[in-house]
Amino acid sequence: MQAWVGCWACYNEGFLVGAWFDLPDQTPSIELVHQLGVDHGDHRDDLELHEEIGVFDLDGDLGHFSDAIGESVVTAVEVARVLDDMEPDQRAVFAAYVKAVGEPASAELAAQCEGNYIGAFASVRAFGMEHGADLLGWHELPGHVQEVLDPYIDWEEVGENDLLDYESARIGRTLHVWHLE
Repeated sequence: MQAWVGCWACYNEGFLVGAWFDLPDQTPSIELVHQLGVDHGDHRDDLELHEEIGVFDLDGDLGHFSDAIGESVVTAVEVARVLDDMEPDQRAVFAAYVKAVGEPASAELAAQCEGNYIGAFASVRAFGMEHGADLLGWHELPGHVQEVLDPYIDWEEVGENDLLDYESARIGRTLHVWHLE
């Protein structure tokens, strides 16, 4: 996971000075930004004028969190630490959860996301069939009764009604669903 971190003072002077940092392993600092980046001048004497750095670009799984990170280097490092402890296939799911609940990404929120996660579904209808059927006791009904009743049940509507009590987000074509807190 990488973030391109640059110097705001240089940017405001018309120069793009910065470097890609592997987060969370590398911690960006103004000294490293000027040391690793192509700098237009020597700022050892006026580094205090060039002390503000920011995230200009995100790469890899950090890109899912661009709204949450904004330009904050500290937030980018914190999010990278949380993602570093997570399975790669769960990072986009966590990003969707962060956006849905509107809270900052943290280890506690990652644990909450995992604990509240119901699953991934191909559609609202599939969610209605799987989750709604469990709530209705559908699977306990004899097969011949299910066959008779099935044409009369709008599983899409069952799914839509059930989703009112849950948090959900689409990632690509897949619907991810969580319990509400």
